[in-house]
Amino acid sequence: MAILLFHSEKMNAYSCGLIPLIISGVSFAVSIVVKSFYGLALCAFLSGASLGHVTSGLVALIPNLVCKRHVQQAVALVCLLDGTAVQLGGLLSGMVRDAFGSTCYVFGLNACLCFISLPLVFVWACSNQTVKECEKV
Repeated sequence: MAILLFHSEKMNAYSCGLIPLIISGVSFAVSIVVKSFYGLALCAFLSGASLGHVTSGLVALIPNLVCKRHVQQAVALVCLLDGTAVQLGGLLSGMVRDAFGSTCYVFGLNACLCFISLPLVFVWACSNQTVKECEKV
């Protein structure tokens, strides 16, 4: 899907953030009540694919968001934060399971995080600032 959006030049804040975050949030919320293996597998696939779409879209849009001199640092920062979130996500999931006795609460937490991020997409989409080249090396 990301390849089609890039090819047709339709990748923007909404297609990169809004739609995938809603899909992920709904998938995580549905995962709380779904008890079948195949239902959980479908929810995991949808949430994983849409979150992967967010990351690939964000990395691809970085040249439009930062100056040319800082593209490398921005990509490295996105990858660092993504990897850190994956590592801390496993730790946090284990802590939530230990505290509440079920991993269903982790899905609810992830759904809340997806829905909390949605206003950031609108702020990003509504900011119409052009990228200015910086003076620093």
